[in-house]
Amino acid sequence: MDHPAPPPTPKPPNDWFPFASRAQFHFAEFTYKKTEMSKANTNQLIEIWEDLAGQYGGERPFRNAQDILNIIDTIDLGHVPWEMFSLEYPDDLPESNPPSWMTKEYRIWFRDPRKVIQAILANKDFDGEIDYSPHQIFVNGKRKYSNFMSGDWAWRQAVGD
Repeated sequence: MDHPAPPPTPKPPNDWFPFASRAQFHFAEFTYKKTEMSKANTNQLIEIWEDLAGQYGGERPFRNAQDILNIIDTIDLGHVPWEMFSLEYPDDLPESNPPSWMTKEYRIWFRDPRKVIQAILANKDFDGEIDYSPHQIFVNGKRKYSNFMSGDWAWRQAVGD
């Protein structure tokens, strides 16, 4: 039987792991989440920071944009492990000059969405923030979907269809 993930162990307020500091966390949150800054723009911002750090003392917060992504990928998400599968073009290749994407193998990395949701729901920071009630919305007799809990899967879990 699949059991929900245990609640995370509380961290002290000054623990920004895997980030080295509060400032590093906020820099990553700003560039990656809030502004969804491109890697090129993030690298440029880090270079500007490095120039300022050289002038006023200090260090840049990250080596480059990929460094931020690598740290983000180490964030423990309720102990939900990364999984991987490979994907490649399944049909016969054209006889001459197949496009390069047809000849490559692609590795797809993911975390099990169901386990991720269980970890989110087990996180006390979300208490009272999410309406966990499955629901169906009908407007003029037509079904409307607005979020995960208005979907068929959530409804079937609640009513046992």
